[in-house]
Amino acid sequence: RIQYAPMKRDRKPCTIVKKDFMINPGELDLRGEGAKGVPQVELEMALDKEMYYHGEKISVHISVRNQTNNTVANIKATAVQCTDITMFGDRTYRAVVDQKTSTKGCPVLPGTSLEKNLHLIPTVEGAKSRRGVALDGPNENINAKLASTTLLVKPDDKDQFGMIITYHVKVKVYLGKLGGELSAELPFALMSPE
Repeated sequence: RIQYAPMKRDRKPCTIVKKDFMINPGELDLRGEGAKGVPQVELEMALDKEMYYHGEKISVHISVRNQTNNTVANIKATAVQCTDITMFGDRTYRAVVDQKTSTKGCPVLPGTSLEKNLHLIPTVEGAKSRRGVALDGPNENINAKLASTTLLVKPDDKDQFGMIITYHVKVKVYLGKLGGELSAELPFALMSPE
């Protein structure tokens, strides 16, 4: 199946996730914002757009606000290809197609914040292993590229013998051995221009 990128896609995906550290349970906020006065780490991530062409650089804006006693040791951004094989009962294969780890600006000490941009370029060469990576073209072809995102008019209308390709960027911040980690994901489309 060959699909080309739609002409105009201006949306800029973004998300915010928080992790509370409840040593002393605070007063519960009924608006759903967590407990008042509880220390937390907040991770905000945004992409510069939602549609990318093959070989194009993805700029991931990351903002970390640390209101805890923990320190943020490092930050990792990963571009992941997800392949849903619909003919085998919706099995999903995930393959890392690019990854960057950064300690620049780290550790993020208690009560401080950090803003940075990481750049990812999802490519066949950036895949840690070609095992499980869906391609447009044969594996032996030097011009083979990653499979394009599958655009479905109706998400329930999956081809019984097809593959559904999606991509997302995942950002993880590591909070040390006791703090664990905090992660967020944003989807993006990887396609060819018409």
